[in-house]
Amino acid sequence: MNRLKMPVWSLAGGLIVLQMILIAIIVHGESLTFDEGDHIFAGYMMWHTGDYGLNPEHPPLVKLVATLPLLQEQLWVPPLQHRMFKGEAYRDGLRFTSIIWLRVKQHLGTNTLFAKDHKSSVDGDPS
Repeated sequence: MNRLKMPVWSLAGGLIVLQMILIAIIVHGESLTFDEGDHIFAGYMMWHTGDYGLNPEHPPLVKLVATLPLLQEQLWVPPLQHRMFKGEAYRDGLRFTSIIWLRVKQHLGTNTLFAKDHKSSVDGDPS
């Protein structure tokens, strides 16, 4: 009987480890912050181009309100690639928010977060 307990416990332990790995992958991909770049990019594009098609499955009001602080800034916007709207908003949203975070890190501790007179490598195309 003891010979059967070892493989059963090993199998149970292996399944628990596998479940923990799968949960970590799913939480990373489906967390609350997974698609925030998508929403920020879509909101910014709504203000600047009037294009509501980048993220049509969510109501625009929250995206518009969330991007109000960005309206006074002249931020680099990735050129649209004319992909399906979900892929376009997600991929360009990642690039767009990475530029914003680079600027935040760059200007941390200064009086203005997005100084227009300061030229940096994040003002242009990041690629």
